[in-house]
Amino acid sequence: MAFEAVLDEAELWIGEMRAVRVDGAPVLLVRLDSGVCAYRDRCPHLGYPLSEGKLEDGVITCSAHRHCFDARSGAGINPLRPCLVPLPLRVEAGRILVDAASRAGSDALRGVGVGPVLEASDFGRAVLAAILSLNGPVRVQDQGAYLRVLASKRCFVTRAAIEMALGRPVRLPGDLEQVMPSFKGRLQIDSERACWEEGSS
Repeated sequence: MAFEAVLDEAELWIGEMRAVRVDGAPVLLVRLDSGVCAYRDRCPHLGYPLSEGKLEDGVITCSAHRHCFDARSGAGINPLRPCLVPLPLRVEAGRILVDAASRAGSDALRGVGVGPVLEASDFGRAVLAAILSLNGPVRVQDQGAYLRVLASKRCFVTRAAIEMALGRPVRLPGDLEQVMPSFKGRLQIDSERACWEEGSS
């Protein structure tokens, strides 16, 4: 890993957060009683800088739409599903160092992952709900008319899970293709499931 020194720990008080640049990318540093955390300085909702929000009682609140996140873990509080993107960090000799060069750091800063872009329709939101119910950590970027879904290496959804979320029968691949204008990764799809994995889209 290649850690870059960004700030003296003494410059960041407990209960304070601050925006810094790491390898040209915006990063949010948060200092709590338990230590320092680093996240991509973008709200997963619409990409507003979290550093323009506020930190109170261990909760980061985005200034744009009041989305709230646990500052210790990055987990969503309101709403629950979207999570912050953490970055590798360590403190040495009183200096805060953030890793932007490793795959973990650079992927987090670029929003790298695999998954579909879905129309923000009732059907598209049902597909998203099914994906969230079946997969591990998934980032969702709400872009108004579209929802970009990004999982680390693999993302999948089943016809049965979509039907459960939607409350009616679904036909794959046809129904999914109508609400999916694009995707990242290699897509494999049949009548029962769709799977996006690392590889060419």
